[in-house]
Amino acid sequence: MFGEFYGGKVTGNSKYYGPPTQVGFRVFDVAAFSDADALATQLQADIRDLSTWRETETPTGLRYGQHFLPETALAAYLAQVGLPAVPPLPTFTASADEATHESVLDWLRQHLPHTQAALPGHTEPGRAEGVILRTADRSAIVKVRFEDYERTLNQRGKK
Repeated sequence: MFGEFYGGKVTGNSKYYGPPTQVGFRVFDVAAFSDADALATQLQADIRDLSTWRETETPTGLRYGQHFLPETALAAYLAQVGLPAVPPLPTFTASADEATHESVLDWLRQHLPHTQAALPGHTEPGRAEGVILRTADRSAIVKVRFEDYERTLNQRGKK
């Protein structure tokens, strides 16, 4: 299971999610393994080989050696175990040529004007930190943060 704690005093951006006494957890993905013997063998690998199998950075994002549940199966599983998923967002679609720093930052600003994961006791919606973008088959993933794009474009706080 891949998820993230937020709020409280978890990170420097926690103040955007709620009061310092509130902490939340959201799930991004759940890996599924159908062959226990193959998984056990894989887990015996050298730590560097295991790390590379688990995730490898490529020019198009991270690639994973494990299989993740498709969105519908993930939603069903999380409902069954009572865990919240990250909030859904519109699909980001752009070719490599179209996905400029400017277009990604514009997309973030359009679809995330504030956090969608505010905690109880938060009086007004805080700033969103960013999103996790994944391919439909969950084989590639990338974290896209406002701070990174604003810093790159020297646009912190501009809208």
